[in-house]
Amino acid sequence: IDTAREKGYTWNKVIVIGDTTTDIEAARHCAKVTGENIVVAVVATGTCSYDQLQKLKPDFLLSSMTEYAKLISATAL
Repeated sequence: IDTAREKGYTWNKVIVIGDTTTDIEAARHCAKVTGENIVVAVVATGTCSYDQLQKLKPDFLLSSMTEYAKLISATAL
């Protein structure tokens, strides 16, 4: 978070992409600490199942990286 601030990141343009529930939790923690809206996207290709990821309600849940166009179209950063 400190490094991102030092680099001058614009938080409303940050998308955290991961593949575990820990990635979702970390992104939400970052949003809480910064007070900013951070988009959370996960891909069900890691150690967590689609259902496990869905329970934490990420902003975007992809079955595979072949669906990345949905993320890009929806966020249009």
